[in-house]
Amino acid sequence: MARPREWLVSVMHSRWAVAVSHPLVALPIYVFSMYVMYFTGLFDLALRSHAMHLFMVGHFLAAGYLFFWIVIGVDPTPRPRPTPPLRMLLVLISMVLHAFLGVAIMQSTTLLAPEWFTALPRPWGPSPLDDQHTAGGIAWSFGEVPALLVILALLRQWMRADEREQRRLDRAADRAEAEGVDDAHAAYNRMLAELARRSGRDPDRPA
Repeated sequence: MARPREWLVSVMHSRWAVAVSHPLVALPIYVFSMYVMYFTGLFDLALRSHAMHLFMVGHFLAAGYLFFWIVIGVDPTPRPRPTPPLRMLLVLISMVLHAFLGVAIMQSTTLLAPEWFTALPRPWGPSPLDDQHTAGGIAWSFGEVPALLVILALLRQWMRADEREQRRLDRAADRAEAEGVDDAHAAYNRMLAELARRSGRDPDRPA
């Protein structure tokens, strides 16, 4: 009988996992799910059905986990992660699209799920449409804070990766020098010098 770890490894290496972990798949799932939810009848359905509400929360949680797993996660992914600059670009794109969603809700003149909210017996406070505008403003402003924190974390990861790579190269050079063997950089420079000598050009002179 397969153990949980074996099941997890099997899922991680499945074609489905490879497909959904592609950045161009995970990004639309993460961003456009909110557009589909709030600008279709699904939002009204989620308000009226507890099961649909749970599905909405679970889907948003899974979509967010998938996207940030690819962008900033430390656990292995089914496919190689993009480079740090590309991951930062993905986060910036998600920020823009998320901000646009908040602005669209904030400036909308149509109430989302109008039958539900107009039926609420609330004589006090702002109107449902004013509440919706406030919610859009909150989504637009405060929703970008987590993305900015992710970008800062990505910058730190990028810097640490460069430092690790530089230390690796330094260790390789020290080991090659101790063993009396030229490292790859020295061999490459010597090859360039030899090619320049054969062509009759000074290797230290700019072309």
